[in-house]
Parts: sequence; structure tokens; C-alpha cells
Amino acid sequence: MLRENSSTMTPQPDTPALLDAIAATREAFAQAKPGSREELLDLAHSLTAALETPSETIQRIGWAEVILQSFFRLSVF
Repeated sequence: MLRENSSTMTPQPDTPALLDAIAATREAFAQAKPGSREELLDLAHSLTAALETPSETIQRIGWAEVILQSFFRLSVF
């Protein structure tokens, strides 16, 4: 996969807050609190969106998700 030079990428301002929220939610998940798994998933998706470069997003949408859709279609039939 092609990667952009990370030294030219500016980190998103909310990235440290997302990492802190993930750490806090991890504790709730370890204690099996209701809704903590879903919250971790939402935070993980938000972190991915904050860290992904535009070219990585295009590659994921254009290639990886198409392949997953094919697998889902095959599993249904």
C-alpha cells in the first residue's frame, strides 16, 4: 500500500482526546459494563478516520470494502 510521508501529515487535534477516551472506555469494557463494547467500536472508527490519510481512505473504500462486499454476497447465496 502506498503511504504518504507521515512527517508532512499534521495530526488531527482530537486524536489525543480519542486515545484518552479509548483508554477510559477500555476500563469499562474490562468490567463488562453495558454499551462499552459499542462505544469502543465507535471510538476506534473515529480514531481510524482521524489518522487515515485521504489516499488510504480512497484505497480502503475502493478496494478493501469491495472485496468484503463480495464475500458477504457469496456467503448469502
